[in-house]
Amino acid sequence: MSPSLTSADRLYFLDWLRILAFATLVVYHVGMYYVSWDFHVKSPFAGPGLEPWMKLSEPWRMSLLFMVSGAATSYMLKGGPSLALVRRRSVHLLLPLMCGVIFVVPPQSYFEVVQKFGYAGGYLDFLRHYFSGYRGFCSDGHCLILPTWNHLWFLPYLWVYTFLSFGVVALWPAALHVTSRFIDAALRGVLLMVVPIALLLVVRLTLFERFPSTHALFGDWFNHAVYLGMFVVGAVFATSKTMWERLASMRWLALSLAATFWGVLVFIRPAKP
Repeated sequence: MSPSLTSADRLYFLDWLRILAFATLVVYHVGMYYVSWDFHVKSPFAGPGLEPWMKLSEPWRMSLLFMVSGAATSYMLKGGPSLALVRRRSVHLLLPLMCGVIFVVPPQSYFEVVQKFGYAGGYLDFLRHYFSGYRGFCSDGHCLILPTWNHLWFLPYLWVYTFLSFGVVALWPAALHVTSRFIDAALRGVLLMVVPIALLLVVRLTLFERFPSTHALFGDWFNHAVYLGMFVVGAVFATSKTMWERLASMRWLALSLAATFWGVLVFIRPAKP
């Protein structure tokens, strides 16, 4: 949130949603070690037992993070974009990314090449490969990209989306307010539930097979369509004076639908993410 917000302006439920989303993210990544889905490193005891519970958050956990981030960006932009804001956001997003790529991700990549490629060298030897951009760890025509941001991909994506929003607001200061008024008028009643579901379904049917998830930033069009879309939704909803109340009034219906379709996803047509 912007430091200029007063306690009366701040929407504390968004803070709690962000905490929930990151807590779910941590638990989910721990779970990836134990399920049968592909991951960087796998437990020898991995199996399908946890997969139905992983599917509880798999469809929405990252979308929620991007929506909350879009809302926070909207509050930051209340005073308009500025060079100070650009510098601050770059420090807050790119410095953790750089530190992660240098210090946090290499151990994960090391254990990955040991397990998947039978690498027999020590960690210091691996670091020379990691920082030199070595492309010799290959399987089935796909080579491990080094260095890498792995699970930190959220940061560069958010940085790009943030600066796209800065650019739009700089060129069209009323963009969020105009879009918010349109959304307020268009999404009422059942349409608030039906229209987003329909749009996400269209994106899934048209882009998912053509552009499978890579988290590589460039060419990751399915993920951009979903996550940039959710970022914009958060920014526009945060500008609205009524949208949060409308969403709150539909929360139990939304929860019921989510539980129903989780059951369909898991027990009727199970699928890997």
